[in-house]
Amino acid sequence: MAQSPVCGWAFLRSANWSHAQGVDHSMFARPYIVVIWCVCGVASLAGAAPLGGQTPGPEGGLLPERTGTAERQGDLETAVSELRRVIESNPSDAEAHGRLGMVYRRLGRLPEAIESLENALRLDPTLPRLNILLGFSFLEAGRYQDAIPLLAAAFELERKSAVRSVVGQRLVACYLAAADEERALEVVQKLRQDSPDDLDVLHLALRVYMRLWNSGFQRLLTEAPRSRQARLIVAESLESQGRFTEAANEYAQIVSMEPEVPGIHFQLGRMILRSDTAASGGDEKAMAEFRTELAINPMHVGALVEIGEIHLKRGRFSEASKSFSQALKVQPVFVAARLGLAKVRIAEKQWAEALDQLEYARELAPEDEAVAYNLMVSYRALGRTAEARSALDAFQQLKKRRQQSRSGLPAGIPQQ
Repeated sequence: MAQSPVCGWAFLRSANWSHAQGVDHSMFARPYIVVIWCVCGVASLAGAAPLGGQTPGPEGGLLPERTGTAERQGDLETAVSELRRVIESNPSDAEAHGRLGMVYRRLGRLPEAIESLENALRLDPTLPRLNILLGFSFLEAGRYQDAIPLLAAAFELERKSAVRSVVGQRLVACYLAAADEERALEVVQKLRQDSPDDLDVLHLALRVYMRLWNSGFQRLLTEAPRSRQARLIVAESLESQGRFTEAANEYAQIVSMEPEVPGIHFQLGRMILRSDTAASGGDEKAMAEFRTELAINPMHVGALVEIGEIHLKRGRFSEASKSFSQALKVQPVFVAARLGLAKVRIAEKQWAEALDQLEYARELAPEDEAVAYNLMVSYRALGRTAEARSALDAFQQLKKRRQQSRSGLPAGIPQQ
């Protein structure tokens, strides 16, 4: 009887994936469905019976009806016995070897599963996606170097997006287990290009980034624990946690070590403004750091804007305007500088000039809450009620979106 062409797909839920040793499987929270294959007219690896109710004997190299029934009924030991009889009768039956490997997997007998799957692929390397299942089995057995070439080849060749995603994530797990973070990063970047909004891919990407960060930082601490670079990482970490006073102390230590390094005086000034000591002369201390930064780099727009903000806060509008304008000469698209200049014009009640700056800033940063709020203030002052209401709505929506995103963060995650 002629075999019918491939007409459908059988889906196999892989059992026991979470038991692979040596891999952090918390990154794969959901059970994955793996597409294997289904060939009409023959008993497939997923347990399909032959067409037409026929029950070809072992002589034909096809699987008896009783085997498929045993699998479907969960009688896996009987299925193993039947499949072994088929293989004894016809050792070159690649499909029977493959199916036996799948049954062994369901029984948790991983070494026998690997042997059977290897036999199947040795006899017929074209069996669809069986190489993927063997790669998963190697991963579960802790044989990462054996799994990697199989999964890497399948990942590059696979065109079905759901399968490619699962294979890619398992390949990343292998690379991480083998301490090859660079290759893991390459695969993660491709996965993010394929599925930028997939939560599992995003979670996996974060784990890879964290591994790279941790390994890099540990190496830095090992090689040069008292270096400027090591202290800078510590300072930035403290800043991200909102521990501004401690961060300021770390930046101050860096300044004492290497006072001419660009950017450090600016960061120190920012932390002084945000620290517990800001109320007691913090503005002037921060101003001194920003001016020192400009002495090192006269085109540091961040320092110019911070100086402008201090002048504005103190009611020194002329000096603030000069500082913001200087920043815009260096970088015309710097939104903070345009917003700062607009706030000076609002303080001076020069509403039209403020609006010019704010409308340009909105084009550059439509999601900026401060821009939307000050647009509302300016429109209202100019009597443009409808536009003021629209700007207020935009401000409230942006604020609500920000609050919702922050409320979803677990405790301990820094909120910027």
